[in-house]
Order: sequence, then C-alpha cells, then structure tokens
Amino acid sequence: MKLIIVTNIPTPYRNPVFELLYKYKGIIDLKVLFCSNSEPNRSWSINKISFDHTILSDNNNKFIHFNLNVIKELRLYNPDVIITSGFTPTMLLAWIWSIITRKKHIPFSDANINSEKNFSFLHKIIRKIVYKTSSAYIGASNKTFELFKSYGVDSNKLFKSVLAIDNSMFYTNKAENKKYDLLYCGQFNDRKNPQFFIDLSIKLNKQNPKIKVLLIGNGPLKDNCIKILKLNNVDFHDAGFVQPSEISKFYHASKLFIFPTKRDPWGLVANEALASGLPVLVTSVAGVANELVINGYNGYVFESFDLDNWQTKIIRLIKNKKLYTELAINARKSVSSYTHESAAYGIIDAVHFSLRRK
Repeated sequence: MKLIIVTNIPTPYRNPVFELLYKYKGIIDLKVLFCSNSEPNRSWSINKISFDHTILSDNNNKFIHFNLNVIKELRLYNPDVIITSGFTPTMLLAWIWSIITRKKHIPFSDANINSEKNFSFLHKIIRKIVYKTSSAYIGASNKTFELFKSYGVDSNKLFKSVLAIDNSMFYTNKAENKKYDLLYCGQFNDRKNPQFFIDLSIKLNKQNPKIKVLLIGNGPLKDNCIKILKLNNVDFHDAGFVQPSEISKFYHASKLFIFPTKRDPWGLVANEALASGLPVLVTSVAGVANELVINGYNGYVFESFDLDNWQTKIIRLIKNKKLYTELAINARKSVSSYTHESAAYGIIDAVHFSLRRK
C-alpha cells in the first residue's frame, strides 16, 4: 500500500517514526510531504532524513502553509491513503484531492478539547466536515480521542500514535549532581506561562534562600523573567535554547520539572523529564496530565495556579528523599511504553483498518 503523510515541518520527535515506517517496505510504501523546512519559532537541528520526502516550500517564515504544489506531488505518487496532520490550506487541499480521487483519508491530531476550545465556528465546521469524510482517525492521546468523539467520530475507528522521544537518550545510571532544584524548559510566551514559574521560584526562595533555578528556552517574555529573578535575588542559570541532542545533561542536573502551561495539546518536555527520572509538576490542561503524568505517582497534577499548593508539594518532595526517589523511579517506568515504535504501529494499524473499509 502507498501512504503519503502531509505535515508541517520536520521535527526531531516525528522524523524517527517516519524513519521506522519507511523501513517497513513491503508493508507500507511511505512518502512524507513537508510544507516547509521550518517555522519562525523553531530552531531545531534536524538529523539527515533518509526516508522518501519532499519539502514543498523553502519559506520558513510562516505558520499557515499554502502549498499548491501538494496536488502535483499527490498526482505523481498516487497514494492509496493520505494522512494529514492539521487544517492549514495545504492539508485541506490534500483532503479535497482524496475526496475527488476517492482515496482514503486519515486525520492525525495531538489536540484536545481544551486546546481547541477558543476555535471559531468556521474552524469547527471545517473539522466536522473533514472528520465526517475520513475513514480512520489517529490521535496522540486519550484527550485527542475525546476531541474526535465530540465531533461524532466512532470510537472503533480511533487509533493511537503517541508522541514520543528516544527514552534511551535521557536514561542514565550514573550518579547525578543535581545542582538545580527547579527546571523550566520551554518557550517564554504567555501560553507556556513562565511568569508563574518565576513567581513560584520567588516564593520558594523566600522560604529557602538556597534554592537554585534552571531556565531553558527563549521567547518574548525571557528578558523580563530574568530581570524579576535578579531583583528578587533568586539564584538561577540561563542555558538559553538547547538542541535536543544536548538537553539531557540539563535534566540530569535538575530535581523537579515545573510545567505550568496554560494550554498544551501534549507536552513532550514532560516525556523528556520523566525519562530522565524527574518528577513532573503540571497543570491539568496539558495533554500529558492524568495520562502520562499521574498525580501522586510520578509527579503532581494541579487544577489551578495556587502558589501555596504548588509550593507545598515542592517542599515536600525536596525534603522527603524517600518520596522523591519513589516518584523518580515511577517517572522512568511511566514513559517506557511511549516509544517511536509504538507510534509507528499505531499509524500502520490505522492505515490497514482504513483500506479494509469500503
């Protein structure tokens, strides 16, 4: 069977899945169409791509992709199944082509009801039409399944392709020098909510002036966050943007991962932290919450931004070594099934199911 996947850009967490699918020749013949090389807020260093692919545009300054040449590529490859990973004009063109040519279409999503709650009526209508005309559905999480079902999708047509990292890159059995109590890793923008992390660090520092904080990432709020930490005499280190291949050493130097996002379809940074043996403290709106991060098992899930509540849990973990060790061991266990192989098999199952249907 011939499969085309239309997706935005190459990423270090999905490319390995495509590499695996490409090796399954005889089961699936794969080609990936990337709308662009990159996007404005991405600075990843991508390993050499060996699977069959085409990059439709060299314009890296857009989030909304409109590539008319996607039709030409679809005609040339003539796939049996098309997977699209969004609703940009390029993806919608691929979906329309599947309708016209009577090819099977499968939407892939990592979104959830919370991450799409502010979408317009038009956005929701488009999704409803696309979902109604698709033959199977690939979601990254149980929350994505709930989103699909909210549009009337049959639960028997749902297949999971988890978002995963290379867990082995983050595992270590060496003695770790954990210099930092709290780690923030992500973009410094309103959605990721670094201001709450800063407020939390200041509050903890007043109770324990020896607390140390590590910052990873860049963004429009970064300078102000650093200014506030300095004004409040919080001991911190700013690592800036770190490439995925180098980031594990920063996790190993930290005790707790703080993930105060206001809206995140999933949150792969939680995978990285857990694989490194860090308990994760996260808001309930993140996709990982209550699915990968389990309250009291490998971290804590918070329903609100109550600083006192967060502070209490953090102090408990820092002071109670037995509890910390238990959650750290559970952290590595919990992420062990989130692999690129599992993600690839989910796609294969969805494609096989799609082709069996009339």
